[in-house]
Amino acid sequence: MKKLYQRAVEALAVVSRPDFVSGADLVPSITGHSIPREETVRHLLGLIPEIEPDHVVMHVGGGSGYLTAVLADLAHRVVYVDRNPALVEKARERFFKHGAHNVDVVEASADTGLELDSPCDLILCTTFIPDPKMLLPNLREGGNLVCLEGRAGPVPSVAMFQRKGDKLERVRTLGWVDFNRNSEQILIDLGVVSEAALSTAVAPRKGEHWQQAWALRSLIH
Repeated sequence: MKKLYQRAVEALAVVSRPDFVSGADLVPSITGHSIPREETVRHLLGLIPEIEPDHVVMHVGGGSGYLTAVLADLAHRVVYVDRNPALVEKARERFFKHGAHNVDVVEASADTGLELDSPCDLILCTTFIPDPKMLLPNLREGGNLVCLEGRAGPVPSVAMFQRKGDKLERVRTLGWVDFNRNSEQILIDLGVVSEAALSTAVAPRKGEHWQQAWALRSLIH
């Protein structure tokens, strides 16, 4: 895989994932698509075209806002889109606290298209959309749309399309992205156990899965 460009590395360092994850608002949407791991975001940024400082980016399926905040550190403007009202409200609060004032928050489903005041250089969909062509009007000429494919499989592929006139042409498959989180990560995200406490409990039992499971159980209870 190609080396991640420096601005993306710096954006990942600036945006703290724990700041965009809290137990109270994860119940409505407990999938990795909504709250991707840092390594997942790093991998995804390495697959998609480099985001320039003057770019306008739309993120469909913004979830907790973590990935959107990273994009906001790279682009001139980012449009966050999610249809879950609970997640949208929490994400809005997080963007304000993080100082991500270049993020526009939209509560909507992208399935039937969206109305924006300006076209995007890049549209990134981290949720499945039935028809990518619905987002064609939101792309500038030559702009890229990156979306998930392979809903039936455990690890979706990421495909890139490009606007050419009034058509959305498929460019290629960029790779695969694993949004799944292990049980330890889910418990940390829910606030059931801290990362430090988990590391302390599990470290002495490294390599012994049943002992790790027992340590995890003792922390929860």
